[in-house]
Formats: sequence, C-alpha cells, structure tokens
Amino acid sequence: MKVCTTVFGYAGGQKIIDRHLPLWKRVSDEVMLVFPEDSPNSGKGAHLFPTGRSNKYGEECLKRQLAGMRRSLDFNADFYVFLEYDAFMLARPVEREGVQANVFPNRDPRFLGPGYFHFPWIFDAKSLKQFAAQATLDPFEMGFVDRWLQGQLARMNLPVHNLRRLREGFSRNTLRTRFQRRFAVELARKGGYAFHGVKDRALLRRIHKAYHERR
Repeated sequence: MKVCTTVFGYAGGQKIIDRHLPLWKRVSDEVMLVFPEDSPNSGKGAHLFPTGRSNKYGEECLKRQLAGMRRSLDFNADFYVFLEYDAFMLARPVEREGVQANVFPNRDPRFLGPGYFHFPWIFDAKSLKQFAAQATLDPFEMGFVDRWLQGQLARMNLPVHNLRRLREGFSRNTLRTRFQRRFAVELARKGGYAFHGVKDRALLRRIHKAYHERR
C-alpha cells in the first residue's frame, strides 16, 4: 500500500509540525505541507505547496483545501491522508473504499449538512479522483472545511466510515480536558491510531507510548 499524507498548516503551527513530521513520515511514502503564501511552513524531506492567503475559514481557506487535495494526486498512491498540523496517524490506513474521518453530528441549524468531518480524512485513490473532479465551493457552509467536506461527499454519494464510531480515532479542536486526554491515551492503548487536536509534547508522548504498548 502506498500512502500520501498531505498536511495543512500555517506559520504559527511550525513547532507542532516539527514534532509531528517524523510520525507522518513513518506511515507515509510521501508527505506534502500545504500552507498560505503569507504564512509559510518548512519540513525536511516534505514537499512544500504554498497557495493563497492566510485565513482560518472562508473562501480562501476552502480554495487552499481543495487545491491541496487536488495537488496530492500528483503523487501516485493507493490512499491519501489529509491532516491539519495538529493531527496524526500512528498506522497506515485500514483499506476501505470511500472516505474515513472522525465524523460528528450537526446540531447547529445554521449549517445544511447532517454532520461534519474532523481530521484525519482518508480517501482511497478512486474516491479522491472523483472528489477532485467534482468538488466545488458550494455548499459553502460558512467556509468551514470540516462542514464543507460533508456537503461535498453527500452530493457525490461517496461511502463514509466514521473512525470515532469504529473506535479508531478521536478528535477535538484541542484536547484540553483531563477526560479528553485520558480518553485519547486509553483509545491508543486499545489500538486507536487517528488523532486530531494534539498540540503539546507530553500528550503526544503518552499517546504514542500507549499505542506501542497496546493490549
């Protein structure tokens, strides 16, 4: 299995990128960093793709996301993993058709979709090629990439596998509380491998250690 991992970052996340880069390389054949032209990143051994202007959400953000996903297809792979700078995989993807992600239900009436997709996002090659050919900026979903993705996938009728429900992944914007941090470590000890929201070294070490000592 060949894996391409594409990471979306910005200058403020460089320390975390430096910390996570060895993990990304360990489970990937290619690693690409996508970042705004006015908020650059670096990474030894990673391909660099600066594009667009820096913003947290909105049109520029969605354009950068879609451009990075399309550029990933320059690398020949069986599976494509998409991450934010504070996300990582501890293993290569499980071979499933369609899209895998940490999926949450939508409880906010401002958004059209029934859910939203936190990283990691995992596409098999066929699904990513379809996505790259058919994706648009609509439904716009206020420019939030996690909600925008749901709208695109629903329109394309691509199969979705929820890593949270499968007990393979865990995500928050930031793992802050004692419960969240303890849950992430215990999930890794049971074989969970797809995490998002890990911004500090101590938690990364605990998750990594638990995974490699798993029962």
